[in-house]
Amino acid sequence: MREQAVSFRIAEIGVRLRVDERPSPLPVAIPDTYEVFRCSNTGPHDVEIRARVAPPPPLKGRHVFTSGTLWQLYEHKRLCQIAFFVPARAARTSPKGAGRAYAANHEKMVMDRLAVFRSDFTKGELYLSPDVFAARRPRAAGVFPLSYPLDELLFINLLAQGRGVELHGCGVSRRGEGLLFIGPSGAGKSTIARLMAARPGVTVLSDDRTILRRMKGRWRIYGTPWHGTARAFAAEGAELKRIFVLRHAASNQARRLRPTQAAAILVARSFPTYWNPAGMNYTLTLAEQLTSSLPVYDLGFRPTSSCVAFLQRLE
Repeated sequence: MREQAVSFRIAEIGVRLRVDERPSPLPVAIPDTYEVFRCSNTGPHDVEIRARVAPPPPLKGRHVFTSGTLWQLYEHKRLCQIAFFVPARAARTSPKGAGRAYAANHEKMVMDRLAVFRSDFTKGELYLSPDVFAARRPRAAGVFPLSYPLDELLFINLLAQGRGVELHGCGVSRRGEGLLFIGPSGAGKSTIARLMAARPGVTVLSDDRTILRRMKGRWRIYGTPWHGTARAFAAEGAELKRIFVLRHAASNQARRLRPTQAAAILVARSFPTYWNPAGMNYTLTLAEQLTSSLPVYDLGFRPTSSCVAFLQRLE
């Protein structure tokens, strides 16, 4: 069978995507943010995914989770099915097997892709709807089969298998020392990224989505391709030393948080598997362990270089 392959490594997790060129050829376009994360196709990988342009099989099993109109998650035996939807104008037919709930709530949406993974998310099959693909093809030179939100959903579920967690935060490596700034949209993550990037010896791992893992007994943070408004990302990692909960303030100020308070905030700024009790419990335990072993600060900051100097004085 003719195929093309592309591999990338994020947070020391290797993913190999194989694209079947039959029955329909699928031109693959890799986003520029993924280029620095690409790795060799040879050797073992943690995750193997095969993609093809073919009609998605009917959804089966128990409906577990719905995220607005974008995607739905089903469990069937030892398989996890994630169906993705797009506006009906992008295709000529309606999806099969989505049921009455879909018809009632997604009348103007049709199935774009269906990903079928093993329960541990280490192996999967990806079906791209021929109708949607045909409708898009005149407007695009190529497609990225793992485009949002599939790429992040893959890692969120994979990390929940005891590997780590994705956080809504800016990760920074300062001469090998990891600093993590967490907060909701508008808290200042991209601002901090720009301020820190202007200093020598600093690499911004990500200004919006940072992965946290415990590796060989040490907490480490890693960059991801999923950047924020600063468009800062790097295929690197660093040992985590401090965590800061961001908020804008009239002056630079920091207050160390109690571990229980810090753990609750960390969970609120994470991307846990709400649909998977075991994964959710793992994330809660991880947050408790992390905040019991590393300092977490409430950081009010001014959006000027004075904030960077203030952070250095906290050491």
